[in-house]
Amino acid sequence: MRLRAPRFVAVIGNGVILLTCAAVYLTVKLHFQHNPGSTVEFHLTYQLIYVITPMAQELTEKTYGLYFLSGLSIFWCIVISWVVWSGWRYLPPAIRRHAKLAAAINFPLYLLFGFPGEMRGLNLLYITFLLIIAANLSAWAGDQGKTPIPESGQSRAQSSAEFAPQGAGSEKHSARSSAARRWSRGRKRDCPVER
Repeated sequence: MRLRAPRFVAVIGNGVILLTCAAVYLTVKLHFQHNPGSTVEFHLTYQLIYVITPMAQELTEKTYGLYFLSGLSIFWCIVISWVVWSGWRYLPPAIRRHAKLAAAINFPLYLLFGFPGEMRGLNLLYITFLLIIAANLSAWAGDQGKTPIPESGQSRAQSSAEFAPQGAGSEKHSARSSAARRWSRGRKRDCPVER
């Protein structure tokens, strides 16, 4: 909001959003204040037992009437680790920072207050995981995703040296990339927002 509006308008807009959130929170809190139970449940001991003893994890569970592999079984942990490992290098630095920040917030909260094996406790990481899957599919489908995004201190030439095209198709690839660079330079000139 601050990029498109003056500071005063941005402060007013954020204040309206904050007041709306407070009104919704108070409405929900007042509606459910007479229900028994505490605000949060502490599940750290159950989480530690669940993580330390993988054989205690249920292999299947019934969700919406269907039997399937448990959400945090060893199989799914291996699949998720592989997807993140193979797609991380294709994410832009902003998405990587978001993922690190979300993980720093989400994992401790999940360990302390989440129920063991409950995937919805990791909901801050859903968007990042979806983007990692998209990056993997893009890299798998064609040349567009083959060049990894460099880390903050690394140049694009250093990070893509191992992915440089070889053989007869390399001229075609370089012509396509130079056309894409010319197009993006033209788009940046036409863009009204200063960078």
